[in-house]
Amino acid sequence: MMHAAFRGIRGGVGTTSTVAAIGNALHAMGETVLMIDLAPENLLRLHFGIPLTDPGGWATAQVNGGAWYDTAREIKPGLHLLPFGQPARSERSNTSHALNTLWEAWPNHLAALSNRYGMILVDLPVSEPAALPLMSECELRITTMEADPASCALLHNLPHRDDCQYLITRFDPLSHLQRDIRLLWQGQLGNAMIQQVVHRDESIPEALGQKQPVGDYRPQSLAAQDAASLASWCRAWRGTKS
Repeated sequence: MMHAAFRGIRGGVGTTSTVAAIGNALHAMGETVLMIDLAPENLLRLHFGIPLTDPGGWATAQVNGGAWYDTAREIKPGLHLLPFGQPARSERSNTSHALNTLWEAWPNHLAALSNRYGMILVDLPVSEPAALPLMSECELRITTMEADPASCALLHNLPHRDDCQYLITRFDPLSHLQRDIRLLWQGQLGNAMIQQVVHRDESIPEALGQKQPVGDYRPQSLAAQDAASLASWCRAWRGTKS
């Protein structure tokens, strides 16, 4: 099995929609998949039809003294999702220590889940320091970033990691600027840069509006093909490490 952690270089680069699309594509290839949402925005569930008003999730269970593992949802046989949840706003400031403690416990939780799934995908938050050490506990570490000047500046300031892969999202091949930035990053990152990109595709927000992963909503779309290619890449990467 394999754990894969996804973290955006900043918010708004499409990390969560990428996790949803790749997780769904891996399941379509016959993998047993668990997707874990560690981001307080709690958006991953919206790609799989869980109602906006549903507060259930591992963080909500933690606040209420329940068991985090009981909050997993079966999307399809062999495809499961563990939402973050929606603790009441009045409780969040009082429970930050409890949530930080649970984030710190996730390496042990992952080990307990490993025998049940072929792939575990983790959607990490950008701005929660307590959750970030978990990235080092995953075999595959992917930083998502849009080919724009803001991501260039942030990448320049990041400490260099030889153990991280970099994925371009929301890529527009008609943009001269984006093409130039992609070439720049290919020179800087070398083999750490994933050659497959996630193209900017209107079917991605449309799929979210329909509460579906893009591969189910519009399987012939460019974004769905990108997700399938990345799912195959993840499986091949796992094969090189086994």
